[in-house]
Amino acid sequence: MTVEPDGTKFQRDKAVFEQNCLQLRALIQEFHKTPLMSATLTGGLLAVMSVFRNHDEQFEEFAVVVCTLIALFNAMIGLSCIRIRDVMQCYIEKASLFSEDFGERGGRPTKPILAGLGNFSIAIGYAILMFVVALTAIVLPFAAYGCTWFNALPLIVTTLGLSLWYGSAHLRNRQDYVDPVVAFYNKKGREYIEETLPLDLTDVIERFAKHLPTGGRVLDVGAGSGRDSKSFLDRGYKVVALEPSKVLAVHLRGIEGLEVREEKAQNLEEVETFDGIWACASLLHFDEKELAGVMKRLCRALKPNGPFYTCFKNGDGVRLPAKDGILFHDMTPDRLNKLVADNGLKVIEMWSNKSRLHGSNEAHWNNVIARKPF
Repeated sequence: MTVEPDGTKFQRDKAVFEQNCLQLRALIQEFHKTPLMSATLTGGLLAVMSVFRNHDEQFEEFAVVVCTLIALFNAMIGLSCIRIRDVMQCYIEKASLFSEDFGERGGRPTKPILAGLGNFSIAIGYAILMFVVALTAIVLPFAAYGCTWFNALPLIVTTLGLSLWYGSAHLRNRQDYVDPVVAFYNKKGREYIEETLPLDLTDVIERFAKHLPTGGRVLDVGAGSGRDSKSFLDRGYKVVALEPSKVLAVHLRGIEGLEVREEKAQNLEEVETFDGIWACASLLHFDEKELAGVMKRLCRALKPNGPFYTCFKNGDGVRLPAKDGILFHDMTPDRLNKLVADNGLKVIEMWSNKSRLHGSNEAHWNNVIARKPF
């Protein structure tokens, strides 16, 4: 897979930037309708309550029910304002990948009247407004009719309603969110195994293994087809295969003696647990920010004096090939050297080689073996 020509990449990034700007603009337009929604619901319920004021013997109970609805609706709208603010920030962050100062200057004039107000202060203002209305509706029954269990209905229903709403939304978010990289390897897992399993990396594994203690524990990050994990097992090492793709993890569990963890590197919590960390062509799906966090976790999990191996395709920066639709992070030798140095690792050796994949001889890889100091 080759890096796209600069002109093609620019046009692709520009199209994504424009799309994010359009979505952000449309979201902001809809967002400003939330106060009208709140006013309509609140005003409508109060109007209904006023109609029955002189005609209903149970007006007190009716008023408490109306206050309950006002409190619940406004509290939900308030939480929605906060969530919409997060989505707008997400679009700005995406647009900032194309225009670096977009997130810093977007929505901020050169000489603001109140410099302390951030880009989304109005979102927080709306949320506060809705919560004030909801709180007022909760307090009113107590103020008007005294403290009884029935008059606590607005507080009880609002608390339960928001808890159920937030809980179900959180559950749906966990179920619906699919990491695009994990989804890709779940879909293409069998093809990936067939393509990468036959590759012979004996020379690289031996370069790395000579820095390991006999029978040491190795973490294979993004173990994929299990080709390298099995090579380490055959050499007498204990191997933990870290693989977030379910399809690939199922395949890995067929390798005798291999400990398989269906987990992302972003969630690694171990401290000085592994004698060596092997990350062959597996860290290249992280952008700059994610990679920094993952490297920190991996280095924390590595024992002092332990070797660390990784490799990236030669290039400079992040690309999004149309063929795969997932992020690829390329690195020059200088950037790769800086990556390991920034994480406190000392380079043992660096080298470049041609791709071993069939039909990809034009691609070059930059490799590094580094060591964690005592």
